[in-house]
Amino acid sequence: MNAQMDAPRVEGWTRVDNIHQPPVTETDRLWLGIGWGFVALGTLLRLDRWLLGFPLWIDESRLAVSVFERDLVALLSEPLAYKQLAPPGFLALEWLATRALGFNEWVLRLIPLLASIVALLLMRGLAFQLIGGAGAALAVGLLSVSWWPIRFGSEVKPYALDLLVSLALLALAARWLLDPSRPRPLWLLSVVGPLGLTLSFPALLTAGAVGLVLMAAALGSACLPRRIFVLVALGLFAVTILATFGFLLPYYAPEPSDAAFYYDLYWSKAFPPWDQPAKLPGWLLEVHTDEGFHYPVQFPGLGGGLTFTLVCVGILAWVGRLGWPLCVSRHSSSNATAGSVLVLLLGPFAMGLIAAGLKRYPYGEHIRTMQYLAGPICLLAGLGLRCILVEAERRAGLLPRFARWVPTADHASVGVCGLFVLFGLISHGVDLVRPARVPADQRRRDFARWFWVEQERAGVVVCPHTDLGLIFRPGHWQTAFTEEYLCYRMLYAPRFNRGLPPDWESLSSERPLRVVFFNENPEERPVSANWLAEMNHRWDFRGVWEYVVSDDMKRPFGRDPARHVYRVYEYAPPPGVDPAALVNEQFRSDQKLRAQLAEMFREHPFGPPDWVRRRLERVLNQPIPNLRRPF
Repeated sequence: MNAQMDAPRVEGWTRVDNIHQPPVTETDRLWLGIGWGFVALGTLLRLDRWLLGFPLWIDESRLAVSVFERDLVALLSEPLAYKQLAPPGFLALEWLATRALGFNEWVLRLIPLLASIVALLLMRGLAFQLIGGAGAALAVGLLSVSWWPIRFGSEVKPYALDLLVSLALLALAARWLLDPSRPRPLWLLSVVGPLGLTLSFPALLTAGAVGLVLMAAALGSACLPRRIFVLVALGLFAVTILATFGFLLPYYAPEPSDAAFYYDLYWSKAFPPWDQPAKLPGWLLEVHTDEGFHYPVQFPGLGGGLTFTLVCVGILAWVGRLGWPLCVSRHSSSNATAGSVLVLLLGPFAMGLIAAGLKRYPYGEHIRTMQYLAGPICLLAGLGLRCILVEAERRAGLLPRFARWVPTADHASVGVCGLFVLFGLISHGVDLVRPARVPADQRRRDFARWFWVEQERAGVVVCPHTDLGLIFRPGHWQTAFTEEYLCYRMLYAPRFNRGLPPDWESLSSERPLRVVFFNENPEERPVSANWLAEMNHRWDFRGVWEYVVSDDMKRPFGRDPARHVYRVYEYAPPPGVDPAALVNEQFRSDQKLRAQLAEMFREHPFGPPDWVRRRLERVLNQPIPNLRRPF
């Protein structure tokens, strides 16, 4: 098939007027089959990574702590531990899944896995609906094997749902734009839109773009069938979106003490430099050629520049400025539809830039916050790649001497699809060889699996923080890696995993009390040293064991690698002393100490983290003021 005959089909506008017709050529069937093949490959790659059970990384552990420790009402109504932010719908799904299926890595990551697989199906439908042919197959292939979407499909974070909700909104809007005589997609938007806002923070940006584009298309059409029903449906969509946004508004804002951390430090490069206008063009170029466009992966020396170039080619091809006709049909209404669809795909980018300009949501820098743009990026990049291959074939035809050495556009597209498959298989092989983001993660998890099982087998394990309500160092449970300690304890300590209190009745000389401290030496602080002295006086002290798990990761500012230190103090009831009476006496003593610690927190300039403070309030049954140090 020559380039001139293939050019209209590259753009896929044969699908605009015939979206309900089946493919009519063997080539169409080939690309449809390749598209389904990429869906299958992407599903297998996501299942593979999920089944490997990678160690939880720091942000996953921080979110999992809140999911495990709280009931559903507290999870949805109180700020999350460790400065975490997550949409309430995602939190509710995680809580329900872990309560129904158990608390482990696979259940925690089940919701993101399902979301990433459904997103692939939506991407296939959207690509073949809008582009068709080889361009659609390339777009689906690009998303299916891209490393970041695969990774986010196995992380306890809502990024996979960002992609899913964005594609769902775009697919429904595109369906109505291509066939305005059927208002059903508009009614579905009134349901999917509000639901999506509960599952994804950036869904508001996509929903805003969808609403504006559809309203403009409805008002600008002179022959729109059943206009009143369309306007009512769009009005209902707008009302439900605004009402849901108003209800969820508290979830969009971090704690006041954390806002400076996010906006001025963590996301500082993701906001336009309005105070330095000369740097604005450079910022725009950087955010569009950096991590946010790493599909299928970061190319050495190019970052996301190659993918961004393909996106630009796809946009230019869409508007018909590279020699490809905009539409096969000569009807002006089809041209208007094509323009509306392009604006629909670019709308989320514009809304994201506006939100970043207002410092309400980051744009660029971190690809995880830009997953709502992954669908349009891959779709336009797939189209741009196909157009380049067609243009290469056309130009080669002008030079007969070289024409026989240049593959046809179809053959080249199949070759690129093969490269995508090869990339996916290599990614699978890397995951098998190295089932952890860094070796230190694997080492720490392996230690935690052994440590907690061994400790509970040998005695009654307690943690002063969670079991006794004793927090000797204000702010300690806000420091790095304490979330990993808590999360791994919940996952691998049998008693903690089942949510049971310590089995005090089993205390004996054969099953002694084991008190575990993490990354703190209680002998170095007067209040905790006094507590240990009292324990040594009341109990039969048997010894202390220290376990050090080194972290070989390079630390910023030249600091030494992190050390994870577990200190275990072992106590047994003295001979002839009733263990139950000893425990009751210890409880009374600890109650007094908790009250003293509460007074210390009131006077300490740092204070405990909010979630620790609330736990202590429940133990003491009295309020403790929030004295956290602002960042």
